[in-house]
Amino acid sequence: MHRHLVASFASLLLILMPLAAAAAPLPTSGKTPIATLAKDPMTREVLDAYLPGVQSHPKYFDFQWLTPRELKRFDPRITDDALAQMDKALAATRAPPSVETTPIFLLAARPETRAVLETYLPGMLQHPNYPKFRYISLKALQGFDPRISDEALGVVQAELEAAGALETARSK
Repeated sequence: MHRHLVASFASLLLILMPLAAAAAPLPTSGKTPIATLAKDPMTREVLDAYLPGVQSHPKYFDFQWLTPRELKRFDPRITDDALAQMDKALAATRAPPSVETTPIFLLAARPETRAVLETYLPGMLQHPNYPKFRYISLKALQGFDPRISDEALGVVQAELEAAGALETARSK
C-alpha cells in the first residue's frame, strides 16, 4: 500500500509541476532575489544588462538574496529609472518575442530570434553603437534608423513569432 501511495503522489507531482511552472510569478526587481534571477538564462541576461558584474562582486554571497530594489539602498548607482527598465525587460522574458516591446539584447540572447535579427537586419549586432541601443525595442530603434521600415518590422515580427513557436515546441 505504501508503494502505491508514493506512486500516486509522484504521478500527481508530474501533473502539477507544469501547471506550477506556467503559473510562476512574473519576476520583478522588487520581489525576485538576485540569486533567483541569476538561475534562469533569460532573467540572467536582464540582470547582467542592468546590474553588470553583480554576480562576480566579491560580496555577492552576502547580498544574493536581496532583490535589485533592496540592493539599491547600498549602491547609489542603481536608479529608479534603471529598475523600471529592468522590470520591463523582465516582463519581456515571459512574453512572446516582439518588435514592439522586447529589448534587442533579449532577442539576441535566444539562438532562434538572434538568427532572425542576423537574417533580416544583418550587421546590427556588430554595429559600433550596439551597446547603446541594445536596451530598446526594434520599433524604438526605427525612429533612429530610417532604413527600418514598417514592412521590415512586419516581416521580422512574423519571423520572431515563428521562431518563438519553434522554441516553445522544442521545450515541450
